[in-house]
Amino acid sequence: MSIRYKVVSVERMSVMALGNYQLAYPPGQVVSADAETLGITVFRTLENARKFIWNSLRPGKHLYLIVKVKPIGRGKRVRLVSLFRNSKSLTDFYAGRWVEKCPPPEGTLCYKAVEVLS
Repeated sequence: MSIRYKVVSVERMSVMALGNYQLAYPPGQVVSADAETLGITVFRTLENARKFIWNSLRPGKHLYLIVKVKPIGRGKRVRLVSLFRNSKSLTDFYAGRWVEKCPPPEGTLCYKAVEVLS
């Protein structure tokens, strides 16, 4: 069983996607991504998750948790993601409209579903 790491807020909500795309990650639950999205974004290693908090969420790094998840299905690497995490940017990204894009953070994998272990 491979373990991956998900960065969430202290309220256990996703921080990689906001608004309509934001999901809750309660312990012991299976969380599934919408079919039209890239999937649930997780990190391959604990160190990758820590670097993401430090480099991308630095202003409030004390407001985040790293939870262990068990991936369901096969993970995929993505080449580009929306630079911005708000609902409008993500809706435009998934609709194929122009948005600013960037490579995902180091160690990023996407899964259609995960089981939250911690």
